[in-house]
Amino acid sequence: MSKVQRIESEADYGRALKEIERYFVYEPALGSREGDHFNMLAALIESYEEKYWPIAGVQT
Repeated sequence: MSKVQRIESEADYGRALKEIERYFVYEPALGSREGDHFNMLAALIESYEEKYWPIAGVQT
């Protein structure tokens, strides 16, 4: 598990996607360190996607 970093570029975004991918194979337990890591990665990815690839008509 690596340190969670901000996503500021396409390269950062790609790195985050690659890192979160393993959690879809081995789901972390809620409240665990890995579960918290997954949640942080997911939030950062979602924020980046909303900023750079918004879906028309969807407001968050």
